Amino acid sequence: GRPQWVKSYAAYYGVPIVVVDKNRVMGQTKVVNVIGDVRGKTVIIYDDMTRSGRSLIDAAQAYRQAGAVDVQAVLSHLALSRETVADELIAGGISHVISTNTHPMAYALNVQGSKQFTIVDTTSIFADAIRRITE
Repeated sequence: GRPQWVKSYAAYYGVPIVVVDKNRVMGQTKVVNVIGDVRGKTVIIYDDMTRSGRSLIDAAQAYRQAGAVDVQAVLSHLALSRETVADELIAGGISHVISTNTHPMAYALNVQGSKQFTIVDTTSIFADAIRRITE
């Protein structure tokens, strides 16, 4: 994700920051370490988007192995590469996903029909921005 954004969110909510240390080699991302103490805590992962879900699932599993009792995700864009990724996120240890409806996959049946997904409608935000730009 974006460490500076994570830092600002952590400061705003008065919670400690934790991150996963990842290595990228030839297009493959691997979680190598959890930085911060998550034992007995709920971890909320922020990321701008997820496609395959692999990095998000690997991070969730690393946090759980480090002692987190719950892992949730907040995504700017649920840009899934295929519908089954939604099910894989939940099976991979993420209990809840919050995202915007800025990508068509936010309307996938297994997302819309799941209590583990909350999709936030951004229509009014974009409509207001367009209105202000065109006035």
